[in-house]
Amino acid sequence: MRCAALLAGALAVVVYANSLVNRFAYDDARIILDNTELHSLATLPGAVFKPYWHGTDGERAQIDSLAAQLTTQDSIGAGVD
Repeated sequence: MRCAALLAGALAVVVYANSLVNRFAYDDARIILDNTELHSLATLPGAVFKPYWHGTDGERAQIDSLAAQLTTQDSIGAGVD
């Protein structure tokens, strides 16, 4: 059983290793790099339990609305009802 777990872990590392050289995409910089609570171990636990989008409530509402629109458009474009 331990051998299977090690093999699965090694396979995951091999499959995703090429992603380590990529830069952030789309809104990742805003969510991760601009969120100062993620830069310190002292504030990290508090950041983990906050809403996904940081910023003011108005900014979050605007971003959530945009995310919902994009998700809907993706579903329509993919032929998902």
